[in-house]
Amino acid sequence: MGVRLAEKASETPSLLLVDEQYEQRSPEWFEWRKLGIGSSEAPVLMGYDKYCKIDELWRYKTGLQIREPTFGYMAERGTRLEPAALRAYQRHTKLKMVDRLFTHKKYKFIRASLDGWNEEFEIFVEIKCPNRTNHYRAVAENWIKPEYYTQIQHQFLASGAKYADFWSYDGRSGHKIPVLPNPWFMGELLEREILFWNCVENRVEPDPSAFKEIA
Repeated sequence: MGVRLAEKASETPSLLLVDEQYEQRSPEWFEWRKLGIGSSEAPVLMGYDKYCKIDELWRYKTGLQIREPTFGYMAERGTRLEPAALRAYQRHTKLKMVDRLFTHKKYKFIRASLDGWNEEFEIFVEIKCPNRTNHYRAVAENWIKPEYYTQIQHQFLASGAKYADFWSYDGRSGHKIPVLPNPWFMGELLEREILFWNCVENRVEPDPSAFKEIA
């Protein structure tokens, strides 16, 4: 990655809330997400999303495509189960979590809508409700899919949080995997997000080869 990217990743923003907190999945929330790069879109930039390609995301962000890109049916399952999953996480950890929106202090197009945030401990939770195979693997191996890991590192970038938990929930029980900021990964992700957003602002279609999966 090199020193330059590592230095960029160390530009951790002081915790900066956006001026307004919008209700998740409200029209205002969708508009706020469209004006930047959210955590669900970060895996596209790292080549980990098999449902959405970089050119499709670029067309959506530039307004050339009206329909929001699809990120798979499991995202719909997660939306449905997320309230129960968050309650289960709070019971498990004894932490009170609230929805929270964050914008990077310097790069304001880097945004995150957190599933749960605790101000006292500066920790957030990323909730996923995967299929049975992936949930059992998370439990057995403390395994996190690359696209989920990317989302978490993006959220570290946007929020400046110190800690995170990945919470895998199968509809009945959950499994917690602690995650810390990864400066190397965050540096690579940050460079790609800057490159992509420059393409959006200048309306220049991005080169897919710059957004390939890391070997």
